[in-house]
Amino acid sequence: MKRKVALILNLIGGKSVCDRKQECGQCRRAGLQCPGPRDSNELVFRDQSQEVSRKVTTKSSRSIIPKSIIATILEQAKALFFNRYVNGNARTYDYIASFIPKTDWGSCLSAAIDATSLAYFSAQNSSPVVLRYARENYVLALRLVGEALQSRDQATKDPTLVSVLLLDLFEKLTRTHRSSESWTKHMKGAIELVKLRGDAQFRSVLGLRLFLQFHSTLLIGCMQHNARVPCHLIELRREASQYIDPIDPKWNFSEIVLRFVELRAETREGRLKSKELLDTARCLDAELKVVAETVPPEWKYDTVIVPSPVEEIYGEYFHVYMDHHMTHTWNNIRIIRILLNELIREHYLSQADPAELSSIFSAESHDDDYAHVSDCILTLSTEIVASVPQYTQLPRHVNGHVSEPSSIECSTHYPSIPRKNSLSHLPQISSSNSRRAEVKLGPQDFTLLETSRCYSLVFPLYVVGSSEVCSDSMQEWILTTLAFLQNTVGIKEAAVAASYLKGREIINPWSLYAMIGSYSFSA
Repeated sequence: MKRKVALILNLIGGKSVCDRKQECGQCRRAGLQCPGPRDSNELVFRDQSQEVSRKVTTKSSRSIIPKSIIATILEQAKALFFNRYVNGNARTYDYIASFIPKTDWGSCLSAAIDATSLAYFSAQNSSPVVLRYARENYVLALRLVGEALQSRDQATKDPTLVSVLLLDLFEKLTRTHRSSESWTKHMKGAIELVKLRGDAQFRSVLGLRLFLQFHSTLLIGCMQHNARVPCHLIELRREASQYIDPIDPKWNFSEIVLRFVELRAETREGRLKSKELLDTARCLDAELKVVAETVPPEWKYDTVIVPSPVEEIYGEYFHVYMDHHMTHTWNNIRIIRILLNELIREHYLSQADPAELSSIFSAESHDDDYAHVSDCILTLSTEIVASVPQYTQLPRHVNGHVSEPSSIECSTHYPSIPRKNSLSHLPQISSSNSRRAEVKLGPQDFTLLETSRCYSLVFPLYVVGSSEVCSDSMQEWILTTLAFLQNTVGIKEAAVAASYLKGREIINPWSLYAMIGSYSFSA
């Protein structure tokens, strides 16, 4: 157990954690020079400042905020964090609400919540002062997680794993850089912690959900660092599969994503011949296409035709989904398909051996396949773009917060499989095949829920805008939409995505995914 604890402690910060005793066991076992006991004053906020309100937002990293102000900011930070990740559209951590009544002040979960909330508050308000206090809470949370890992009973409890997931979120919110080596150590420690939880975690609804969230987080990390999927994660996945419906589309989608991660790693390592690479990528794309074509009836979306140009809508139509979760699911599928087809396209353009390609294709079939791949990317990109107006424009229509409405002629095209609710959940959109709809376009303040739903649009728009297939007109529309999301909806992360698109800087899309705080990539 002690060896496992030492390995798991390596986890969380990528280095051993000192237990701050006179004879530090952790430092001694890790061969580190122990800095000795921590001054208790390091872990409390100091009341030593003047002009406190101004210093909350100052750029100076040396400013100190009194305890009373910190307490107020912390409460605001928690409210902001909960609105986004617990009670809002993302709801990635909605289970935290069930822990709050039972969470002791001073526990690792309490410290992790405080640290992550302050980090999110700092990111949203561009406050380096608050960020410094967030980091102090992060250090405290690391120490408390380390203490929890000393006991097998505490290490295997749900709050401990939740704390680890929150600390991972903290690092993404603060854009804490990890080298691939550091990340690998972190990953191995986290896997050891999950292994320590055993099969019992899969028999609990929450335990299984935490594993799936951990699984998703690790896959994204592998894509971000161009790493292979750890064999231990595959083993854990195999054990978990005994407790999951084999036809669950979410689970099957995650299996395809896992194989996509492996394909990217093997391609980067140069392990695959052209034919093997192309066959694998096409197979995964075909499987995802089948997933899209065989979704349950309630997953179907409607297409609203817009015959007259409307600035806020790209092209001649947009899509309306039953809810934002289904929009998120559809766009996740499209993103992976776009990246798969881009991998094929890039292989044609650069890395492929011409002699090997000529043995796979004739000149004509090669050109046809290249054109097909480009058309597929464009089609998927157009579908992602068509998912945007429901969340950027229809809320105006629903809430009526506009001074001057405009009218457009629309006809609604329904999927071949009837749906129970059709479009009845949207005002003034009926089940008739042709009608006049009033879509109000203009400046509007978005509610917290509407804003939260718009967050999930940023990464898909970046993926589309960064594609070589993306036309100038589509990219211009995407940049305009990202500016709208930043300035009108209030999503600062949209500016990060826009800056990379404007600069045409090549970046691993999954690194940007981590930067902008999209931490729920799952179907």
